Amino acid sequence: MESSLQRNKNSNSNPGSLPLITVISINYNSSISDVEKTITSVLNQTYNYIEYIVIDGQSTNGSLEKIRTFENCIDLIVSEKDAGIYDAMNKGIGLAQGEWIVMMNMGDTFTEDKYLLDKIVKAGHLDKVGIVYGNTIIEKEQLKYIKIHHGYLTKNRVCGILKINHQSILSHRKIFESVGLFEDKRFKICADFYWLNKVFYTMGSSVFYKVDEVIAIYNEEGLSSSQESLIKMHREYSVLLKDFGSNYWIVLHEINFRVVQLKTFIYHRFKQFPKLYKIYRKLKYFRSNHISDIT
Repeated sequence: MESSLQRNKNSNSNPGSLPLITVISINYNSSISDVEKTITSVLNQTYNYIEYIVIDGQSTNGSLEKIRTFENCIDLIVSEKDAGIYDAMNKGIGLAQGEWIVMMNMGDTFTEDKYLLDKIVKAGHLDKVGIVYGNTIIEKEQLKYIKIHHGYLTKNRVCGILKINHQSILSHRKIFESVGLFEDKRFKICADFYWLNKVFYTMGSSVFYKVDEVIAIYNEEGLSSSQESLIKMHREYSVLLKDFGSNYWIVLHEINFRVVQLKTFIYHRFKQFPKLYKIYRKLKYFRSNHISDIT
C-alpha cells in the first residue's frame, strides 16, 4: 500500500465494496503547526477510500497557503467567508460525497494509530447506518488523558445532555439527511452537542454504536477559560436544556454555572503555579469512571 502522504487526491476510486469516508477539516487562521499536524494525521491513515475536504474562512495568517502545499493530497479546498465554524462544517457536509463523514478540524487529529480507519471498516463497524463513536484523548495544557465514551449512552451528570466529542464520531450521511445539519444561527459553541441530542431524541439510541478504539486527539484550548466564553456556553446549554431537558436540569445547570464561574476564577490563579495546577487537575479526575491514563 502506498504511503498516504504521497497519495494522489484522485486515488480513492472505490470498486464499491468499501465505504468512502469523507474527512472535513475547518480552518480559520489556525496556527501553521495545527494545520500541519491535522492534515498529516488524515493523510497518514492507511485506509485508501478517503475523501478529504478543507473549508477555510479566508484566512489571512498564512494557514491557507500552508494548506495549499498539500493540495495534491486534498480532494477539495474551499476558501470563502462564512458565518462561523458550524456554517463552515455544514458547507463541508453539503460537498461531501462519502457515505460516512468525520469532522476533524484544524488542531485536532486522528489517533497515532495509522490503521485506525482500516480496522474500523474491516471489523464491520460501518455496516450499519448510524453514528459510530469511540474514545477521545484530551490534551489540555499540562495534562493528557483519555475520555471514555461508554457503550451505554449516558447524559452529563450536571448538564443532563448527551455529550460525545464530535472528532471521535463517524456519522452516516443519512443521519444528516434525517435530522438536518448543525444549527449555526443559534449556536456558536454547542451546535454539535445540540445535533447529537437531536439525533438521540428523534432516532433513538439504536443508531449509536460504540467501538473500543481511541479515534481522535482533541486539543482542548479551553472554551471555558474566559468569562466571555463561559457565558456563551451557559446561554447555549440553557437552550439545549429547554429543548431536551427538564426544569430539574435547568435549575441544576444554573447552580452549576455559578460554581463554574468560581472555579474559573480559581483556575486562573492556579495557572500561575504550574506544579500546583497539575496536582489540582489530577485530583479533579481522580477515580473518575470517564477518565483514564492521566499524565
